[in-house]
Amino acid sequence: MAGNDHQLAQDLSASAAAHLAKGERKKAHELFSKAADLEEKAFEAVPATRVRTRGILAVSAASLLYKARRLTDARRFLFKALASDEPLLPPQESQLRELLEVVWDELSLPQGSEYSPNQIDVALRGGDVGFGTAPLGLALAKADEIMKLVVRFGEFLDGKPLRTRGSASPEILDLVQARITQPVAGSYRFSVRLVEPAQEEMFDKGTIVQSIAPLFFNVLRAATASNPTEKEKLKKLIPDSGYRTTMVKLLRNMVPADRSLREIELSSVHQTDGEAPVRESVVLFREVKESLNLVLRAELPAPDESVAQGDDGELVVITGVLRAVHLDDHWLLIVDEDGRPHKCGTGRNALDDLVGPMVNRRVEVRVRRDPTTQAFEMLDIEPVE
Repeated sequence: MAGNDHQLAQDLSASAAAHLAKGERKKAHELFSKAADLEEKAFEAVPATRVRTRGILAVSAASLLYKARRLTDARRFLFKALASDEPLLPPQESQLRELLEVVWDELSLPQGSEYSPNQIDVALRGGDVGFGTAPLGLALAKADEIMKLVVRFGEFLDGKPLRTRGSASPEILDLVQARITQPVAGSYRFSVRLVEPAQEEMFDKGTIVQSIAPLFFNVLRAATASNPTEKEKLKKLIPDSGYRTTMVKLLRNMVPADRSLREIELSSVHQTDGEAPVRESVVLFREVKESLNLVLRAELPAPDESVAQGDDGELVVITGVLRAVHLDDHWLLIVDEDGRPHKCGTGRNALDDLVGPMVNRRVEVRVRRDPTTQAFEMLDIEPVE
């Protein structure tokens, strides 16, 4: 009898997976739920002497309850299976413990939410980064830079106009929720997991969240490619020039700028039930910055070398420390290598999440100098070593 229940549960599970692939979540969850009940029934019917079979059925039943989004029932069953006097084989007990951690984590999510199948994995290497540890400021900065990009991609996919001031709207922050995992030993690695609505009636919003990680990676790959054909794809991915420039500048901010970090690896990971994760990765190191600058210079005028050296002219490069910012009044202050202050107008070329993290850091600013007033208007700003 247990065998019949198990086989029927597997058939229902396969059908549920097919519905899930079509985006029919409600139907998929119903079928997973029926399969879970049958699998739990099969587990109860197996004698304690058949340890391996009981373990297999326990893992299967718990997994099906989880896939059915019956998280409280999954937790109850896992507690019961792990606390039973009847033994389990070590590999299966380990699987149940791992699943219990996953269920417990997802029970902490906002009601009506679940993890997206797409996530972003991050690995920091070299410089001051250890094995499973990293300088606190560096780790927090990189997590913050990624979150800023994730929010910007969410705004773009939701059709919002480019935000030039302030933080994202509560609607976007509610939609684009991200959670960071604990570091993993071996360099310093963590994952950014996105949360999406579980309800099928919110499918459009869920689609936006599921699209963030793939778009993030495709833009990253196109922007850092040396092949001009790949760079042309960037315009198709982000047709709006304002958004495109903003995304590339935020990516450039993530590139290692000093010896505290050698490289950062970013991966887009897609996890489908029952299948191995699909992973694509791009590594950012200092030399990548030039590739990103080529993208930006295609949209900004390039300074003449004589102008960069200080001769009179229209375009100037200033290198120094960003000491003050007042974006509401459209200016920032750079103190150059000789200690001279330079006040630059910002216009629409300075966004809060781009300029804010650079305060008190060494930067390179590309400015246009008005031939009459000699006032500086900023065209671009980037951190430098």
